[in-house]
Amino acid sequence: MCDLKFFLLGLGLLACSAQGAESLLYLEAQGVGGYSGLSGQAIGYSLNPDDVMQRSSLGVDYIQRLSSDNGDWGQAALQARLPYDGLGAVQPQVYNAYLKGKFSFGDLWIGHDRPAFGLSSYLDTHGTLLQTLAMEGLGFDRDWGLGFYKTYADGDLAFTLTTGSGMPLVESSNYLADLRFSYGVLERDNVTVGLSLTKGSVLNIMGYQQMGDALIDREMAGLDASFNWLNYEFKVESVAGGQDGLLTSGTLFRAGVNLLDENRLKFEVQPVLLTHQGQTDDLKVYTGATFILNDSLTLRAMDVYDSLNQSNNVVGQVYFYRRLFL
Repeated sequence: MCDLKFFLLGLGLLACSAQGAESLLYLEAQGVGGYSGLSGQAIGYSLNPDDVMQRSSLGVDYIQRLSSDNGDWGQAALQARLPYDGLGAVQPQVYNAYLKGKFSFGDLWIGHDRPAFGLSSYLDTHGTLLQTLAMEGLGFDRDWGLGFYKTYADGDLAFTLTTGSGMPLVESSNYLADLRFSYGVLERDNVTVGLSLTKGSVLNIMGYQQMGDALIDREMAGLDASFNWLNYEFKVESVAGGQDGLLTSGTLFRAGVNLLDENRLKFEVQPVLLTHQGQTDDLKVYTGATFILNDSLTLRAMDVYDSLNQSNNVVGQVYFYRRLFL
């Protein structure tokens, strides 16, 4: 379980921001509910009750830009939630808690941030229902450690060395090294392609729960791509390699279409094919809809079909995100 030490560490990082050029503070609130076809009962989470993902919660997103007489040189951030677990308890969760510095050779960060692997290294799913392969057990959306990031004219290069424990900070000879190189700038070229490599001994973590003491040896490679055309968006990610010597792979394809003025309405479909450590293939099909009511309020809905148990989960989300003035 997460406890206050993660909040204190995050606040310690923010305390480094003695000279701030600008502070940004956002309030986040969401309500999540749905129906499980497998259990035939109502649910209060988006995908898995034991993992860290969407559920009714209240949170903050704070960013402090760091500056000196020579200009901006970095930023510190803290992004945290207090979600309701559906059992009468509130579980604190920390997402971003880092200090970043800008140097002539590139950017460096230390704390809790994104490992340099796959779509999750740059695709923000913090508030969305549809997730990447990281939420299928093929990587980490966030991890504790340090990283390097360098932007080039036609892409970027990133390297991270983290604990391989995901959301909690756990030390038990565990580590994870990730490297990702990309070509193309999505905002400029409407296409980007990335190649990722990962190696380490990671913990078996589900959210903040450690599922066992044994470390999992992981050696994997991944290919990801994003492509925009007119009002259509396409994303693909394929990962394959070994976990404890057994073949593990996953392939994700997402297609979306944006409608209405300012792309306020979006429909998406995302099939995912998984093979976990040599076990039977699992096909999941996600179908999602997003409607932006205004600058602060978004409505989302998602249906998930899982071939292993041949059932559907249907989830709805009301998501509020608004800047507060400091």
